[in-house]
Amino acid sequence: MNNILKIIAASATLTSCAWQSGDECHIHGTLPSDKWDGQYVFFVPMYDKDSIGVDSTKIKGNEFNFTTSKSAVSDIRLSWRTRLGIESHLVAYEPGRVEVHLDTLSSGGGTPQNDSLQAWKNRALAFQKNSYQMMTAYRNSLAANDTATSNRLKSEMRKARDEYRKETIRLADDMAGTPLAIFMNGRVLGREKYNK
Repeated sequence: MNNILKIIAASATLTSCAWQSGDECHIHGTLPSDKWDGQYVFFVPMYDKDSIGVDSTKIKGNEFNFTTSKSAVSDIRLSWRTRLGIESHLVAYEPGRVEVHLDTLSSGGGTPQNDSLQAWKNRALAFQKNSYQMMTAYRNSLAANDTATSNRLKSEMRKARDEYRKETIRLADDMAGTPLAIFMNGRVLGREKYNK
């Protein structure tokens, strides 16, 4: 997993350095059905909390298309009135074509930063599932007064959390200067100083 993230991060860094004005990010998205036709998809900036930067496009034939020359990370989401059952999805704007599928478990990729973002999301979901299982076992061991098991699980949870954080830091460091690194340092890792 670490080697895959390193390869993706290296290619993302090379690609992002080549971005010149006029290069565009083309986002093609799909939804599971035409139920959302006529509704809008919103692109909400995740780093700047400025709502003035929110873009949108209309869904037609359970698809949407959006093109931008901005450099940012945005959350793609439906209106709060219609988003039930559809997970929002983070996307990094960079030159190229990004494919996004909005569903109960949304996904995306197609450019180096977005492939890295999806790999990180997959890792985060696995970490969350594992953490939930270990926490449940930990609580059960506490309820049973099984000190040896609770101490072992506590240590395993700490080790898993530390490894996940190290992987996230490596990804952000490998992509230094890209919109994805700025987002991860500021919003995920709380390392605002790394973005200056």
